[in-house]
Amino acid sequence: MALVASLSACGGDSGADAGSIATYDLAVQEVIASMTADTFAAVPAGSTPGREAISTVVEARRRAAEALEALSPPAEMEPEHLVLVEALRRLVSGGEAFLADTESLDPEAFVAALETSTEVDALARAVAAACSAWEDRSENLGIAVELAC
Repeated sequence: MALVASLSACGGDSGADAGSIATYDLAVQEVIASMTADTFAAVPAGSTPGREAISTVVEARRRAAEALEALSPPAEMEPEHLVLVEALRRLVSGGEAFLADTESLDPEAFVAALETSTEVDALARAVAAACSAWEDRSENLGIAVELAC
């Protein structure tokens, strides 16, 4: 998935340090791009994911959450950063709980449980909302970024 970052000095919050925010934004983009690539590698478009693929996706999300948590966001982005990290952590926990709850299922039953699961879908929507809020804040600070998460 292509990620687009347009760095712009015009517009946005005049009190923000655009250089610091741009550096941070690029680091976040790299983390999300890696997570997305790992997810699509584990579950190619059109495929039916099994337990191993979902476990790989959960691990990719865990690594992303840890990498984001290790970043030091500029003060202007800290609230959105914390919300994004927390949403991703909750998604990881939900994925781990799903894997634990379905541990005894055969592959066919696992796929059926995955297809009817609503909790992980709700957590994924929360991550998407946190990403959108993060993107909006970055844009308000003069740096348009599409995380594609």
